[in-house]
Amino acid sequence: MASILEFQKLDAELIKLQREISNNPDKKNVQNMKSYVLECGQKGASLDREAKSLIQELEKLNEVQAKGIALVDKYQGQDIEKLSQAELIDLQSKMKQALKHLNELDNRLKAQSEKIKNVLKEYDNNKKSANVARQKHADSKKAFDEYFKEKEPKLNELKQKMLKMQSELNSTELAKYKSLRQDNVFPVYVPLVNGSRCGGCRMELPSNAIEKINKLGKLECEQCKRIIYIPEK
Repeated sequence: MASILEFQKLDAELIKLQREISNNPDKKNVQNMKSYVLECGQKGASLDREAKSLIQELEKLNEVQAKGIALVDKYQGQDIEKLSQAELIDLQSKMKQALKHLNELDNRLKAQSEKIKNVLKEYDNNKKSANVARQKHADSKKAFDEYFKEKEPKLNELKQKMLKMQSELNSTELAKYKSLRQDNVFPVYVPLVNGSRCGGCRMELPSNAIEKINKLGKLECEQCKRIIYIPEK
């Protein structure tokens, strides 16, 4: 029993150290900045596609505007002295309609240009944010690497001690221990408390279970599956 409890003690130290490393703020920041840079990349690609689409639309509007201006120039180039009254009225109507369309096009072109301006500005801001995040990622990674370098010897020491102890433990006990650990049960071995309760889930044990523990020295808890043992006095 002493050996498996010592093994569990080392495991507890390892879990504590691994949790401390996992919760290191620099490590979390490395992960957060990596995700943020990825999001910025996806957003940048989306903005780039949007800008290209807007520019294509702008070019089409410019083409339509050029044709409209050419049409107005054509109307204006006609010799009105040679036109009949009906033809003159028709020309004036066409001119009015063409100018109206050109005015609408001008408004659309301005709106489209403003959209492009805003998208490009957002693209630029997104690029700057990504660069800042990359720098923060690099700084945090450097800080975490230095931190981990300090913790790594202790981490490896605990792992090596546990590995060495495994060969000395009862194979059945070790298999049971590992099985419960895989199910995120920890601690695996818990003391009998107050003479009648499981030291893990605190369930009150029936008298026959207490008799078995006193006889065998340990017993699996029916409630939490931990191994209950009688602590040495």
